[in-house]
Parts: sequence; structure tokens; C-alpha cells
Amino acid sequence: KVKIKALKLSDSEVSQEFDLNKILGMNISNDEGLVEAIGQFIVDKIVERTESGKSVSGAALPKYSKTYKDSLEFKAFGKSNKVNMTLTGDMLSSLTITSNKSGKIRIGWQDEENNKKAFGHMTGMQGHPTLEGLVPKREFFGLNDAEIKELRDNFRPDLSPTNAENDRIILDKIFKL
Repeated sequence: KVKIKALKLSDSEVSQEFDLNKILGMNISNDEGLVEAIGQFIVDKIVERTESGKSVSGAALPKYSKTYKDSLEFKAFGKSNKVNMTLTGDMLSSLTITSNKSGKIRIGWQDEENNKKAFGHMTGMQGHPTLEGLVPKREFFGLNDAEIKELRDNFRPDLSPTNAENDRIILDKIFKL
């Protein structure tokens, strides 16, 4: 089982906080564009992985039940046997940055309905009056350690001494122009 760090999981809020300053090992609090780009990367990573049928651990999301596959709702939405968490598409399309303060961002949902949907999927419909215990957990939300490493690799500048010296030489030439 993958442990998702800084995950908040309740029926009123499903979210994950990322301290980008810590992840990148540098203070990016004042670089709003970079913070927003990283936030969008996180949202896209969760949505793309989920739509491909994979959980946060990388395993396949549990299959649909025969009852659900035989339902009118399943047929009306033209669903296939591929589990991708997109009955209407509302839940994944409304995933967003819900908080952005000093290089710490929180990814989640801003509305009650999609928080409840996400909580239901993550917990196997815990607390639901008719579905609790009948639906498997589909742990799709959050980033795992490998995905956080990918984030770091994609967004942390290479600070090797050679590159820093090359940058200084280039900037010196530009300023002389």
C-alpha cells in the first residue's frame, strides 16, 4: 500500500498538500508562475493516471461490479469495462489548486459534491447508506513518492557548478550588449 503524505481524507474534503519549497529544495514562494505550473502538473498527473485506469500506487483500479455494469446508468453514459473514474467527467475535471500560500499548495476540490464523490471512491463508499461495503476502494487521488520525484526532476533547475558558471558567462555577455 502506498502512503500518501499530507493527504486529507474526509467526506467534506479530499486534498493533498505539497510544500514545493521542500520538494524542490529551494524557495519558490515568490515565483507565482512556477508554483501554478507545478500545481497544474500535479492535477494533470492525477487526472491522466486515473483516466488510464491506474490507482495512486500504479495498480489497476478495481473492476466494476456486474450489478453496476448491468445498470441503466452505466448504459446511459456509454461506459466501457475500463475503470477510469469518469462517469460524467465532473469530478476529475474540477480537480484544482484549492490553496496557494508561500510555496505550499493544496490540490483538491472546491465543491461539496465532488469532495463527497472523491471520498466515496477513495474509501469504498464509507458512510454511504446503500453502497458502503459493496464497492471496492479506488484509491486514485494524490501523488506517490515516484511521482513527486518526477515533479522534482521536471521542475528543479540543474544547479551544478558547471551550469551555474555557464549561466554567469551568458548573463555577463547579455548585460554587455
